[in-house]
Amino acid sequence: MRNIEQELKIALNKTDYETLFNVGKTKPQLQVNYYFYCKGMPADVMLRIRFKNGKYMFCYKRLLSSANGVNVCDERECPLDENTANKYISKGLLPIDVKKLVDVDFPFECQCAGQLSTYRSKFTVDKWLIELDKNEYLGVTDYELECECASNELLDKLKDRLINNYGIAFKPSLSKSARFFNQLKRR
Repeated sequence: MRNIEQELKIALNKTDYETLFNVGKTKPQLQVNYYFYCKGMPADVMLRIRFKNGKYMFCYKRLLSSANGVNVCDERECPLDENTANKYISKGLLPIDVKKLVDVDFPFECQCAGQLSTYRSKFTVDKWLIELDKNEYLGVTDYELECECASNELLDKLKDRLINNYGIAFKPSLSKSARFFNQLKRR
């Protein structure tokens, strides 16, 4: 399935996260992302298998544009059974696998580089569906807010709402995969 995704990503510190967590008062759900990498892979492309609610989903994501914390991506997903997901995680992905799964010509053979665990709380604030994330990977814990919306104007209003109502200043966040790979390089 192909989808054009427009998403605001805001980096949070622990205090900001706890403030919003108390607003939402929802139990976080665990999702685990397994990221794939290979030499020569374009920086604007991400491959992952996500495990969530007992199901596996393969995802190809390519960044189309980024401005003011809003990323627009070509996102393609395909469900996987457990055996297939575990095969890719342990043995890697071939170009033919990516073509078969999401109909993308991807000329690289990739291996699983590791995993990132996200504890995601979803709740609504006025007209926005907020996804509040606590992420753990490679010895790091970080926090972010994500909000998908087709309207840049509404996303700008959300930024204003966060600063005016909760004292949370807008700080753009890198994607989870970019943060994961930046940390992996430091090791």
